[in-house]
Amino acid sequence: MCGANVRSVAWVLHILTVTRLRTSCAGTLVETFILRQAATMHSSPPLVLVAEDNEDIRELVSHQLRRMGVRVVVAEDGRRAVDVALAERPGLVLMDMDMPVMSGFDAVAALRAQGYVGPIFALTAYQDGPEAERALSSGCDALLGKPINSERLRRHVSSALGVPAAR
Repeated sequence: MCGANVRSVAWVLHILTVTRLRTSCAGTLVETFILRQAATMHSSPPLVLVAEDNEDIRELVSHQLRRMGVRVVVAEDGRRAVDVALAERPGLVLMDMDMPVMSGFDAVAALRAQGYVGPIFALTAYQDGPEAERALSSGCDALLGKPINSERLRRHVSSALGVPAAR
């Protein structure tokens, strides 16, 4: 469906759905796949929490995510990140590890302890060594380095959420 416009794809899926319902035939794997895809087309875009105390980085990351078609919520400190993540249940959390009020390490641990099972990516200048290990052991699933590499951000987010890595 690369290059197909959304209205035409939705129309084809609608016709297939109506045809399937009218014929009352047993669903094939292809029909089942198409019906599932149709259902996801009507859902809202995925939500990502950007927890970062540096306003410039927070805005840069948020801008890149919005260009990918995802919704974004932000938090300026670790305590607020925990509150927002538990209230909003985003599909992905991007967590700065060095934040005021509550560190990213403690925020991630708190989220995991309170049942948040979605992916959490650490935003950190430490790509290896004890700080990187600490981020992973606190519950982060991956590390995204600072300064932010836009292409790497898009790849990781695309993989985690199953959305295209549009520019």
